[in-house]
Amino acid sequence: MMDSNKFIFRNCLPQILSSIRVISKIGLPQPSFKLNQTKGIVQGSYTLDSADNTKIQFIKKGASTKGRVIFIHGTPGNAINWIDFINAAPENIEYISISRLGYNPGQGFKPQTSFAKQVEAIEPLLEPVGDKYPIVVGHSMGATLALKIAILYPNRVSAVVPISGAFSPELEKIYQIQYFADKYLYYFLPPSYRVSNRELLAFPEELRIMNEELGNIRDPILFIHGDEDYLVPYENLKYITERLPQTSVLDAITLKGVDHFVIWRKTDFVINIIRQLSDKFWGM
Repeated sequence: MMDSNKFIFRNCLPQILSSIRVISKIGLPQPSFKLNQTKGIVQGSYTLDSADNTKIQFIKKGASTKGRVIFIHGTPGNAINWIDFINAAPENIEYISISRLGYNPGQGFKPQTSFAKQVEAIEPLLEPVGDKYPIVVGHSMGATLALKIAILYPNRVSAVVPISGAFSPELEKIYQIQYFADKYLYYFLPPSYRVSNRELLAFPEELRIMNEELGNIRDPILFIHGDEDYLVPYENLKYITERLPQTSVLDAITLKGVDHFVIWRKTDFVINIIRQLSDKFWGM
């Protein structure tokens, strides 16, 4: 048994790690600058009303005098994935990026595969500024969760911007290597990969649940997807826009020749979209 374990560790684990990284909906591109080199960015956390006092870590910038924009990362990931966006916050709008449940090191990287539980952890940020509710932006699995927020908390967001999101259970693929890694190599995997793999294994069923709730959506949704996305098929865009109430589809933007990593490839474009939405719904 020991020899078998050594063989797996030495010969199979590198390939498995590489495969799971590809299967995971986002990698972790390096931000263009370090957090400690930025000005005005605040790191902090808020505590959920839960038995274990779970804390959600965040980074933010800007004053919420005009409104708030919430950024949700994919899998794996953390709040730092959105640092280029946080740094672009106007002085009178708060841009806040959270590390989702499962990706807070102080909480032990405990997987939380339920969409509902994930967005319940974000709900405290949905409080309005005056009468202005936040804009929610998500990438990859974060895009799916952003749409789930619109389902569970209708009329508590000004707009939702899902970027490179997966919405069709039929378009999701689960590979045997993922089950193998979860069962036999769980503690050999880096903590964020453990969480990510668990999320992806549960993802198709969570999508099926969400698809039954799409009729609850009332808020404006603006979709963005690259037509050369090899991780989350571009067909997801057509799938979801055909199933939502058309009054809720503000726009569905196709980025020609762009892959899954829209928020890194087209940062300025997305920032401009967010600014247009804040002007549209919150005024100048």
